[in-house]
Amino acid sequence: MTMEQLHLQNGRIRAMFSAANGALLQIEDRARGFLHLQGKAEGIPFRVERGGRMLRAFRAFSYEEKPDGLIFHWDLGGASLKAQVTLLTDGLSFVCSLSGPRSSLSRAVEYPLIQDLVSRGEDSFLAHAYATGVLFQNPAACLPSRGGLRFCPYPESFSGASMQLMTYYHQDQAGLYLAAHDGAGHQKWLNAYASKGSLSLSHMVGFEEVGGAEIRQPYPFVIRLLKGAGWEEAAEHYRAFALKQPWCARGPHWQRREQQPWLWSEVGYTTFGINAGHDRSPWLARYRGDINSRGFHVLGPDWTNRPQTFGSGIPGGLADWLPTRFHPATLAAIRENGDYFAPFEFDFLVALNQSDQQRLKDNLQAFPQPTFSQDGYRFNMLCPCQPFTQAFHEERDARVQQESGCDAMYYDISANNLIKICLREDHDHPPGGGRALTEGYKACYRQTRDRLSSQTGRDIPLGTEMMCEVFLGELDFYQARAWAQPSSTLETWPFRKLMWSGQARMIPMFDYVYHDYGPVRMDGWGKLVAETGDLFYHILAKVYLWGGLYEINHEYSPMEALDGVENKGEEHYFHFASRGFAYAGDRARYLGLYAAARTGAARDYWVYGRLLKAPPISLPQKEYSWFHYNHDSNSATYEARGRYRAEAVLMSLFEHPEGGCALFLANADSQPHTITLSADHLPGLLPGAVAQLFRFQPDGSARFTKDLRMQRGEREAIVLQPLALYMLKIKKKERGTIL
Repeated sequence: MTMEQLHLQNGRIRAMFSAANGALLQIEDRARGFLHLQGKAEGIPFRVERGGRMLRAFRAFSYEEKPDGLIFHWDLGGASLKAQVTLLTDGLSFVCSLSGPRSSLSRAVEYPLIQDLVSRGEDSFLAHAYATGVLFQNPAACLPSRGGLRFCPYPESFSGASMQLMTYYHQDQAGLYLAAHDGAGHQKWLNAYASKGSLSLSHMVGFEEVGGAEIRQPYPFVIRLLKGAGWEEAAEHYRAFALKQPWCARGPHWQRREQQPWLWSEVGYTTFGINAGHDRSPWLARYRGDINSRGFHVLGPDWTNRPQTFGSGIPGGLADWLPTRFHPATLAAIRENGDYFAPFEFDFLVALNQSDQQRLKDNLQAFPQPTFSQDGYRFNMLCPCQPFTQAFHEERDARVQQESGCDAMYYDISANNLIKICLREDHDHPPGGGRALTEGYKACYRQTRDRLSSQTGRDIPLGTEMMCEVFLGELDFYQARAWAQPSSTLETWPFRKLMWSGQARMIPMFDYVYHDYGPVRMDGWGKLVAETGDLFYHILAKVYLWGGLYEINHEYSPMEALDGVENKGEEHYFHFASRGFAYAGDRARYLGLYAAARTGAARDYWVYGRLLKAPPISLPQKEYSWFHYNHDSNSATYEARGRYRAEAVLMSLFEHPEGGCALFLANADSQPHTITLSADHLPGLLPGAVAQLFRFQPDGSARFTKDLRMQRGEREAIVLQPLALYMLKIKKKERGTIL
């Protein structure tokens, strides 16, 4: 060590810190000869929140050398910040705490700061668990210095991140895995931002007990070296941590398939936002006839005693919710079709000018100011830790289910959209939040689920808007929109221009880690009309090939016109403009192909299997047209349209629960395409083994097409017909059978 620099190193990694202030200056992958960051000598070691500002000043600094790491001490004047850095075999571990008489004036600590990361231009990628997974190409050039992934916007989860994971890598050169290994759900932020052409990453912890004697980070923030083999490499490492956490204790779905409700085994597609209080049976009948699969319908919020609408009113106490006003013709059509439904609820959002005003006010959540989010949180939300909230949640939903006979419950603007902080001092938790509020939400969901199951004698699935890993044990499904990008809205709004250009793209990061353990994803933001463009075919195929359920959405625009008739805006909970876009039966039948596959021959893979990294097969590209109108006219994305370059043939790989794999190939183009496969592309295909190609039929069966008997180095061309779906089952020679 020198007077200017402190080093931690072994045969794999070399890290350098400033001896003057403890800032992280350098991380070198010694095995690959790759320097990940070359920080400045005056680098910033930390930031501490105080009075709504992020401060970095300190009075004095000292350090201790340990056999396996370093301990840093910063004197902040009445408060002491301590950080322990531990050298791992292939990385570093960081833990910090703030204590002392004046520590109660602060609410959070941002540490470590990883600044001035090396960029390789278009070969550099940032994958972040924001909105279940976004991949940015050349993030140093495209991420903003403010906003973006610093104190993320909706959906909140871990400040925008569905998992506590991000990775920065340089394709086929080197990479970094960055993750908080916290199994208890503490409040945290995983920040990523650019400044002067350089990328910075950071971790922030706090707000657990505002005004307490200490801010403590009871888990490690880990940095590990990677090969640069894609974002899946980091997700694989994170999965090894994640599956050991309490939220995965129930085990994979395939081990519980006999106890799984209809949502896993019977449903082929979903709808969202069909009016609950009006007759929509003609549309339900047309969907059933053309899609020819059982559907799951999250009906719109217009079923409450006092109307629950977008922008013009929500209920207060129980008297505003009950009795329910579901239209009997709509419910009858759902039952006649063999479908299932859930009512849409703003489950913690309440009005303070209706019934039970004082009790609602006494139990409201108090958000921090500033919010350390891009959301202003101008909501009246019930605090989930309060006994009143938990009892209210359970009683309301039990009575709603009893009156309507619903099969599931859906919660909007719920636990996964809200920062887990409540500053009330008169509530049943310390002022702050994080883990306490997470546990409060879990208690609400568990108690409600137990009551509904006891009442009905069957399991009633619960779902929310968006998802966070800590709720895998309590929730069964979630609504998302991001896989419909660029023809979508909401959770990726800060990056809409990057999404349109392709510099930012959605990835199935959450599903790579949790598909065989986690909830069912509803996505696609779809309309069965020709006007949305031919990107429809790509989006729909992507949703299923990544393991989700395609969603037809009617929240902000009319349903498809049947014989020239569409539902009226004044009957809807959002007053939209008339469109007159005709129902497209051919698109419904295309949806039906995938819906039938999900409940048929693809079920063991798409529903119960594990999502794997797809092989490096060259796929043809296409310029798709798209038009987005299903949103508020005041939105910047309203009536956006354009061309989007993406794969004409989509591909995904799933592992069967009992072993073996299947490669799914979807031609989303109206033209045939030929792809070339090599035995070297197919996992586990030994010399002399067999892969069998099947084409899916409208009834969900898979018709055998051909055997592929390839030795190593051999290649075979496959012609994929227009708008067709295929499955290549891969048999390992030693197994003897194809699954």
